[in-house]
Amino acid sequence: MDENLQTDSELLADWLMHRRERAFHALVNRYAGLVHSTARRTCGDESMAAEAAQLTFITLAKRAKSLAACHTLGGWLHRTSLLQAKNVLRQHIREKRKLEALENKMQTRSMDEATSAWADMQPILDDSLAALSETDREVLLLRYYRSHSISEIAGSLGIGTEAAKKRVTRATDRLRDKLAKRGYQAGSSLSASIAAGFSADAQAAVPTISTMAAKAIAAAGVNGGIGVAVTAWFAANAMRTTPVAVPIGAILLVSAGLGLQHQSIAKAEQQLASPTVASIPIKTRASRPVVSAKSPTSEIGESSINWPKVVEHYRTLDQQNRDSGIRFAYDFQQSLAKLSDERLAQELDAIESTGLNDEDKATADRLITEVATTNIPGVFLNKFSDRINPDSQGFHQEAFETALANFASKKPGDAIDWLDRQIAEGGFESKSLDEQVSPYWRFEGHMIWGLLSSNPQAAANRIRNFPENMKQEVLTPYKMGRSIRPEDRVTYVNLVREVLPEQEAIQSIADLIEQFQISDDFSPLPQFTDEIHATSAEMIPIIQRAAQTKFRKLSENRKVKLKDIEAFRKWVGNKLPDQVDQLTGKIIPLALFTQYHALDFEEAAAIAISIHQTDGNDDLLIPLIKASQHDSVFQPIVNKLIDSLTNPETREQMSQLIDKKK
Repeated sequence: MDENLQTDSELLADWLMHRRERAFHALVNRYAGLVHSTARRTCGDESMAAEAAQLTFITLAKRAKSLAACHTLGGWLHRTSLLQAKNVLRQHIREKRKLEALENKMQTRSMDEATSAWADMQPILDDSLAALSETDREVLLLRYYRSHSISEIAGSLGIGTEAAKKRVTRATDRLRDKLAKRGYQAGSSLSASIAAGFSADAQAAVPTISTMAAKAIAAAGVNGGIGVAVTAWFAANAMRTTPVAVPIGAILLVSAGLGLQHQSIAKAEQQLASPTVASIPIKTRASRPVVSAKSPTSEIGESSINWPKVVEHYRTLDQQNRDSGIRFAYDFQQSLAKLSDERLAQELDAIESTGLNDEDKATADRLITEVATTNIPGVFLNKFSDRINPDSQGFHQEAFETALANFASKKPGDAIDWLDRQIAEGGFESKSLDEQVSPYWRFEGHMIWGLLSSNPQAAANRIRNFPENMKQEVLTPYKMGRSIRPEDRVTYVNLVREVLPEQEAIQSIADLIEQFQISDDFSPLPQFTDEIHATSAEMIPIIQRAAQTKFRKLSENRKVKLKDIEAFRKWVGNKLPDQVDQLTGKIIPLALFTQYHALDFEEAAAIAISIHQTDGNDDLLIPLIKASQHDSVFQPIVNKLIDSLTNPETREQMSQLIDKKK
């Protein structure tokens, strides 16, 4: 399905169920302009706005499950971005002592801006919006940020057209009152001013959407398994009106070790949990007779499952209590997973032959698909291969991709034969003019991931047929919605070395580090680098990525300390003793300039100078001097770093460099 046609709730459910990266990217793409422009108006600074926007989408990824019942996310994202921006602004003022500079920058406006209604409104707009009810704020953002028509708003909110029109009018009047209380008298052109202003801000510079989405996905990590998929789908299903055959989940993307968090996220979540922040309302269902949630195993007897009864039982439970419906679905799947392969195949046939209507059949499909694609992937592929739609990007497409990966892992020869037969029979003839978006490449890619554990050489042979610019993408785990099991890491490293250009292979190997849980002494990385026989060229990016990952993790609870740098130096000293100081100098700025603020500039300088006093190697200080901001606040610290340099020529070069920055 085209993501542009999906609702926010459908995209969020898609992300929760299947960890489909493109679904989350679609949400980021839809609201990046709103989030970033809200933050920029609050912070008055592009870099801080980018940071606040990133934190907002990290929070979305982390809290996605709790938002599954929301029809639209615009109001929640606006509120969150405003809170994040304020927290970021306060932190920058406090930690970097830039209050005067920031105030001057935020007050500096050109004469042209001052004469426009939008410029006059900007300083108080977001606080005024935040002061509205959730309902009013949501309808205004739908109308003026997303440019929805009245009928589209009615459809999004599940209300009549006339009711939607009145809601927009009332919300606009209330916003006018909020602005007036803050000193801005809005005339009759308020609606046009807001629409034009949002449009201009949305088209302004926004951080790269793909990068922002990828970071949010990585930072959120993944919690839970099939339960998350079940919860997400059944929450979304309650809001759908068109029956679509959606498998209940697929292999989830696992990003272990990336539970990244920032203090401002915690603050924002506390504020969002406040009773003053109203949740998006969920319509109450009509009362139904209470039905007991009997064990799903009672629905699975020795003979074929009574699927009409199962579907009816689930629906009744779900309508009287959504949690009961979700629990039933989860337990039912667990019971299905215990069936023999032969019996599970029979149940696939039974769903097709029972005579269910389209809606009931879609529900039955969702209940059984994940179990079938995991336990009997070959049967699933052979039975439903005629349903593969080359130009579809829907849920069911990913069920086939998951099944093929599992099939290749269990029976590599049979999986290869199946895919080759589909190709020969024209099963992947896409109407798309761009061969690189053809689902053939995705099917081939997922099979390669299955072959990684069962037949690595076959995987290497297949990927050699890929276009050069697609090989690394297919072998990037998060882009394919895959994870690398610990036992497959060495095989993966050998594969990327064999089929990718050297620099791309090195980057892919370094990317693996973010899946590790790194301890205080940086284990288990020494064992990993020994197992893969890492070269010197590979070790340097591995070391830098390890330090960056470690610092982000530390910053969840505290700042980086000298003892952490010393632990890093001990590990590096055992691998690359001649480059300890050079690499230490490079990783200290990494801690300084991550968005998680593992160090501030003064702390970083103190650590670097402390180590330099012992070793006397200027490589410890030069990267930090080069990374310093041309700000008068930092000048005394930069001067101290330069004065600490041992080599007079280097001191002179660094002094000239800093003078040019001023």
